[in-house]
Amino acid sequence: MAILTSFPGLEVDIVVNGNALREYDPHKDSDEPTEKSDSAIKYVEAQPGQEFAIRVRANRQFRYRQHDLTYRVYSDGEFQGSGTICKENYIRGTMSTREGVKRSVAGRIVLRKFQFSTLITDDRPVSGTDTARASKLGDIIVSFHRTNIQGPITRKNTYAPDDLQGPQSVAEKALKGRALSRTIDLGTAIPSRPGTSVKKNYIDPKDKPFAIFTFRYRSMDDLYAEMIVPRPVPLEERDPESLSVEEMRELLRRQEANLERRNLRRQIEGNRAVLSGSQGIKGELKREHDSSLTESSGSASRRRRIETVDLTDD
Repeated sequence: MAILTSFPGLEVDIVVNGNALREYDPHKDSDEPTEKSDSAIKYVEAQPGQEFAIRVRANRQFRYRQHDLTYRVYSDGEFQGSGTICKENYIRGTMSTREGVKRSVAGRIVLRKFQFSTLITDDRPVSGTDTARASKLGDIIVSFHRTNIQGPITRKNTYAPDDLQGPQSVAEKALKGRALSRTIDLGTAIPSRPGTSVKKNYIDPKDKPFAIFTFRYRSMDDLYAEMIVPRPVPLEERDPESLSVEEMRELLRRQEANLERRNLRRQIEGNRAVLSGSQGIKGELKREHDSSLTESSGSASRRRRIETVDLTDD
């Protein structure tokens, strides 16, 4: 989970099937710090088609217990909604989860869950739109604000129409060499219910949160390329004593497969040698047979010539 030492009791993580994704710190030689007093950066692995949610937890250690808490979620630079935690819940510990966005379809409310997908790129010329979009790709940002809840909103919530067009491509050159092959999409629409909204006053302006958590989502190959995760040492090169049972089984499987390939290769080479030898013998026999025919033909010709000599007296 991502935490800030300056704000104990406040935790954020990205969850898949209820389990928090493993987090990685920025590379030690990177210009971006792992943590500042008001912000934290973590990297997570993103797999295409994987639905995820943003989970926020707060407890009695939270510094601003006299205020309610509102968090705002952004992905790839787009605002995806907010959530609010009442200050009365800090004492026993509370959790809030944002798993997608709600839309309106023919008067019905549907939920589209967040999911990772493969980033589509092409070789078209770079436009201003491509540059702006590419600069924001790959980040999930959760910002926090102190608020005071005034009470529930009685009016009916309104939701944007569900006009999702699916993942949009971006010009390859707009990425400027960044190791980035993932984006965020919205999943299939499922029936949902209207959410509960509250009226609140922001103590921290929306553009000046007191804390920001940034999650940079990448494929594992991207994490290798950015040196966030070290490339694994091949099992064949590791100390056998360091291998787990599963790794030992995998190494044995590979060794058996290599042995089978070597045996098959030797068998093929042997068959080729036998075939080549057989062809050589056949060729030699053919040459000997042709030579015999030539000699026989020559003898017959000589015999025919001898038989045609005129031996009569003049």
